[in-house]
Amino acid sequence: MTTPPLPTADDYWSELTARFGVGREEGAFFGGRFIRTIIRPFDSIAGSGVLESLIGGSSSTGVELWGRRHVFNARHEWFHLDIAPAFNTWETEYEHSPSDANHGPNGQRSGSERSPGPMPRAFIQHPSSLIYYEQFPMWGGIRHNADDYLPGAVHVLWQETAAMEAGEPDWQASPTPGALARIDITNNAHPDSDGTAVFDLRDQVCLFFEIRHSGEPSYRLVVDAMKARGSKKAFTEFGDRSQ
Repeated sequence: MTTPPLPTADDYWSELTARFGVGREEGAFFGGRFIRTIIRPFDSIAGSGVLESLIGGSSSTGVELWGRRHVFNARHEWFHLDIAPAFNTWETEYEHSPSDANHGPNGQRSGSERSPGPMPRAFIQHPSSLIYYEQFPMWGGIRHNADDYLPGAVHVLWQETAAMEAGEPDWQASPTPGALARIDITNNAHPDSDGTAVFDLRDQVCLFFEIRHSGEPSYRLVVDAMKARGSKKAFTEFGDRSQ
């Protein structure tokens, strides 16, 4: 299978939100109510419910990700990550690069080379950072530097319901955010540098991460399909073909 180039942030977000029902209105199975999913914008991450949904990260004993990655001036390639966040262990296969594995206390492997001790989580240019997203340079905090990337505007999927009655529906928003959030990443010290991160808030996985310089992507990770809690779901056309 030929691996296609990675989608832009806008294209990925548009396809993902369509798959999650944005723009559709349906009748609920119970209670005679309409259900719709909308996108709610926030000027900042505060008050969006995103941080509250992501705190603590995944504690799953088994997640599989199928995706693509691209580093500036290098070939894009697919990857398959089999990871157990609860134990900090994983195995990764790539289209072009040597495979790698983190066996926790039993050491790590890159290609045919092995070394003792677990691989550090701070290795952000690795698919495992989609699970260990606390290492992404975008959260700020009391120790952040002036040129760090920080979260800017946020768009969150939100579910609304309304009674199935005559006249215009009276839509009522859910008290908690829905499945997805898109975060714009900004850099005050370098206005020509920015980025985008897209998160699955329910499974606590980053599905898309991109850093751009002067509008050109310098690093991208894209999740095309994921298996968690026993079920597999695709997020892109490439993910559909990978199943």
